[in-house]
Amino acid sequence: MDGQTEVTNRTLGNILKCLVKENPRQWENVLPQAEFAYNNVPNRSSGKSPFEVVYILPPLHTLDLVLLPKLPGMSVIVVHLIDKVIDVHGEVKNKLEESTPKYKAIADKHRRFKSYKVGDYVMVHLRKERVPV
Repeated sequence: MDGQTEVTNRTLGNILKCLVKENPRQWENVLPQAEFAYNNVPNRSSGKSPFEVVYILPPLHTLDLVLLPKLPGMSVIVVHLIDKVIDVHGEVKNKLEESTPKYKAIADKHRRFKSYKVGDYVMVHLRKERVPV
């Protein structure tokens, strides 16, 4: 599996454990809270939370999620919002491109390059849960 996916799954599991406490069978009731908490935390690579990447501003309170009434002149605001979205996405892309080589260098410290030739024997470990019968 991808290391990033494993870290994300572990993080989400820890958030759910903290929220369910003594009632682990009620995890689906706290899933929206876990999702909100995870999406509100800034990413180390991009410096922005998923909410900021998608919606430009992080929600400050649950009341921020309530739909606001439409105001006159909304189209001007929408145009500015689109420009802001494009700027934020560009900024996040640049930060991710900057941080990728750092993460690659750290991951490469634990890897070794091995080349194989046609006909070489290799040992393959297959687990039941990863390979269909």
